[in-house]
Amino acid sequence: MLPHTDRLGAAILAERVRETIEEHDFVVPSATFSITISMGIASFPLDEVENDAELLKIADPRLYEAKHEGRNQTVFE
Repeated sequence: MLPHTDRLGAAILAERVRETIEEHDFVVPSATFSITISMGIASFPLDEVENDAELLKIADPRLYEAKHEGRNQTVFE
């Protein structure tokens, strides 16, 4: 949740986080590896909701859309 952040701001932040994670090498004692993430974004008031639970119900299918469309991306519409 990002209070006082509009959809564009949330998308920009999500992309920065996604890119940072994608570019980072994670090191554990036995290996070095990389990961990617997918995110779905919903925002108020653009997505007509009355509470945070409804907001998550909109963001969740967007997350699965990002995964279905190839992963390592952010879906916000």
